Amino acid sequence: MAILQAQNEEIAAKRRLAKQKEKARRSRPKNKQKAIQAETLSAEITSYSFTSSVWKGFVPPRIELFGWFVLVDRVNTNERLGKIGVNILGDSLCVMCTKELESAEHLFLRCDVAWQVWCKWLRSLGREWVIPGTIREMFESWHGLHNRQQGQQMWMTVFFAVIWNIWLERNSRIFKNTRASLEVIHTKTVMSCTEWHGGDSGRGC
Repeated sequence: MAILQAQNEEIAAKRRLAKQKEKARRSRPKNKQKAIQAETLSAEITSYSFTSSVWKGFVPPRIELFGWFVLVDRVNTNERLGKIGVNILGDSLCVMCTKELESAEHLFLRCDVAWQVWCKWLRSLGREWVIPGTIREMFESWHGLHNRQQGQQMWMTVFFAVIWNIWLERNSRIFKNTRASLEVIHTKTVMSCTEWHGGDSGRGC
């Protein structure tokens, strides 16, 4: 009787072990896929020539990450959502100007509202500018304006403040049905710049 009981316990233990192995086998591809995705993202983050210019610590890490997504066209604009098969409710036009398809290039650079925000900053800093070809070219040109750390930090902080507040305004118009004026949007960029960089709040940096 004792022998039979021991045999039954051994069989039960083997079954439990087999179930655990099967469960581990089934979960392995998913975990491996997640690991590969994480490694791919990590590798992609460091593969661009401008990457070291983004991760400077001038602004909070989440703002740096958002800026990187903008520069590599990974932010979820209407254009990108459409490309990956996400159904977009309503119009796919830019909610800021309602003139063109909302792509990252348009939303953060070529949109009338966005460009006016950039121009306000350029005038306050005593600079004249023409619209560059891409948002990445804009970033790289701003990064190269100053060799000194302090000057470079100011320009980079302004860059991140503008794209971040344009994105916040875009989301407010879509999800909250609220609209801020150009002056208010610019004021918010000044507030962000002051918060991240410090300095004269009237000028922002």
